[in-house]
Amino acid sequence: MERKNIYESEPFLTLPDTSMHPGGLRLTARAARLAGIKEGMTVADIGCGTGASAAFLQRTLGVRAIGLDLSNELIARGLKENPGLRLLHWDCKSLPFEDGSLDAAFCECTLSVIGGHASLFQELARALSPGGILVISEVCLAPNAQYSGLHREEELVFLLQKAGFTVTHREDHTNALKTFAAELSLRGMDQGALGALLCSSCFGAPPGKKTPGLRLRDLKYALIIAEKPH
Repeated sequence: MERKNIYESEPFLTLPDTSMHPGGLRLTARAARLAGIKEGMTVADIGCGTGASAAFLQRTLGVRAIGLDLSNELIARGLKENPGLRLLHWDCKSLPFEDGSLDAAFCECTLSVIGGHASLFQELARALSPGGILVISEVCLAPNAQYSGLHREEELVFLLQKAGFTVTHREDHTNALKTFAAELSLRGMDQGALGALLCSSCFGAPPGKKTPGLRLRDLKYALIIAEKPH
């Protein structure tokens, strides 16, 4: 039997902010402002879930939003909640966009779930136009933490630079991660599942497997904005 995507579980689907990532739409709005997202831009939301961020950006900023996600269930839910929103199933491999066709892309708590950061950054560099913006908000290892399954913020920056991006802005939003974890715990997510969620092995590990030695204090939540050079 196929294992259920943890984002399809009740604690996530009943969150007050349906964006399903730390900081929620408030952080999405801040990132969009810092990134200079404007009306008329074509913006992709990679790992969009039910498309809450895509719908928010389209509604409030007037962008042409396109959401991609692995989960057919979440896409179907998103299309029901936001008829007409463009949400597509994605196999987490090549992006279904022509070269230089995107003005911006958002990856909100996506990298730690799907892995393959270097290849995804290369795909994003291909799909973004010169001067295009990439917004990442992501769970990372704290500076002194030891764990092999998750990148540190500096490692993500290195991979972005290797793919040809210039990092223009960085912020620490770890408090948003703590609030997010507390909200999920209140909604019935056990600590083992929560620990598994907050690392890159959350979908690769067997059901019920706990994440040895990884605690919330070992993690940080980073906002990174990068630009594809002209």
